[in-house]
Amino acid sequence: MQTFVINLKRHEQRKVSISSQCEKYGLNYKIINAIDGNDLPEEILNSVTWEYYKCHLSKGEIGCALSHLHIYSSILASNLDYALILEDDAVLNEELIPNLTTISTIISNKKAEIFLLSQADAVNRYIRKKTSPGKFYYRLSYGSGGHAYIINNIAARKIIECNLPVKFEADRWTDFRESIGLKVWCCEKSIINTSASLHEKSSLEAERNSNRDKRSAYRHRIKKMQKFYQLKRFRNVIINRIGKINSVNRIIQQQ
Repeated sequence: MQTFVINLKRHEQRKVSISSQCEKYGLNYKIINAIDGNDLPEEILNSVTWEYYKCHLSKGEIGCALSHLHIYSSILASNLDYALILEDDAVLNEELIPNLTTISTIISNKKAEIFLLSQADAVNRYIRKKTSPGKFYYRLSYGSGGHAYIINNIAARKIIECNLPVKFEADRWTDFRESIGLKVWCCEKSIINTSASLHEKSSLEAERNSNRDKRSAYRHRIKKMQKFYQLKRFRNVIINRIGKINSVNRIIQQQ
């Protein structure tokens, strides 16, 4: 399976680390230079972002979205059926290879699908793909995270059509589910974690939290412009509620 690794040039040590891991597990990988939104001039940001001065996206978020979109274009140009996408802070382990093998046999070639290899906030345990006795991939109820996932050709094309110019953050999977019918699968436990330090995580969260309410309102306004918005929203609400119920039940069972 072709693997694309997103790396900012200034993060040389991360590049060394992820390259070493990819070689350890025998991955066919390419390092993709990430787009740093902070280095882009205002006129470029304005041209590649939907309502740049109103959208409340940070420059970093725009650059991240463009980096993932660039890889999707490479998937289409190479006519790949699917590909693994990693960010340079991903921490690989021995669970990766068997999951790649399994996913390559069950990922659709007719519908837009992705498989998240990171931790989901909540899953819908009633919609699932069985891979072996007692092992399933579940449909995502809600959650984000783009440091490790497998995307098929159809999903790559549809996300490009939906998100260029950039409207959503790269990992707004539930918004892509509403907008393009993306089917998002994941495990209940993370397959690939991240090495990002607590400081880095808190800085990224602070950047998102500073505009969280404004971004939420803006995304809602964009989605209201879509056909059959209310129907899509209703379906999303149901999926999210099922995921919350599943999460509560799992916590109770663990006590």
